[in-house]
Amino acid sequence: MSYHDRFSSVEMIPLRPPVKEEFGFLDLEGEQIYYGRHPSPGKPSAKALLIGPFGFERLISYTVWIRWARALAASGVESFHFDYRGVGESSGDFRQMSPVEWLADARLCANHFSGDGSAPLTLMGIRFGALIASQLFAEGVGDRLLLWGPPKSGTNALLEVLRRKIITNLTEKITGQRKNRSEYVAEMKSGGTIDVEGFLWTQRLWEESEKLLLSVPSQKEARPWQAIYLKSAGKKAKNDAHYQYIPLPTAPFWISGSVILPDLTDLFQQSIDFIKHKSA
Repeated sequence: MSYHDRFSSVEMIPLRPPVKEEFGFLDLEGEQIYYGRHPSPGKPSAKALLIGPFGFERLISYTVWIRWARALAASGVESFHFDYRGVGESSGDFRQMSPVEWLADARLCANHFSGDGSAPLTLMGIRFGALIASQLFAEGVGDRLLLWGPPKSGTNALLEVLRRKIITNLTEKITGQRKNRSEYVAEMKSGGTIDVEGFLWTQRLWEESEKLLLSVPSQKEARPWQAIYLKSAGKKAKNDAHYQYIPLPTAPFWISGSVILPDLTDLFQQSIDFIKHKSA
């Protein structure tokens, strides 16, 4: 099996929407939040608000993100995704944004999308968006919580992106001394602005991300929740009702872009089953 064949097996992911999709903008504090709504063919059995990654990760994972939204819609789950202010198609200056604004964006979309509450709402977050989703869930928003690859904190998420920046720097001609992660962090902490994959990171982004922690539901939480960690194949991990570990082909979809698409059938099917109440 060729490399392309291995990572383009996406039979369960519809290339075309099952029904007419809706795209538009929501107004918030003078800015516009871009959203996409993917209805199911009939009356939805559930709804899923997709809270995605930010910055450059949003761009390179967008193709699979939309296919996931369409797979949900085809299975009878109405889905809704959006871009944070300052990212993607939404308006706003990224330099003025932080988790504070992005949590407000997600809260607005949840209120808009939940509607009359006729179908249970799952908050579904990936990576940085998983932190936002967990915070919303802790506020009492949503009926279920599903997380893909949640980091422990906003700091962890930013450090991982900075790690990739350092690797990229090694492949480019840079005049002067190359900086390490600690030096980039120190620059932000001192009030400087750094360019990370085309986005300008600020002191406020770093400081607010330090406060953004993964909010794991307590044992008393009655609403179902699950965190799925995307592990490399062959690595053993213990699964239980709340934590699942699913092998993911290399390269992971958030760094593979739209040319090579990994086979995410297991991840998608287990997630759909959870959202549709087929798993504990």
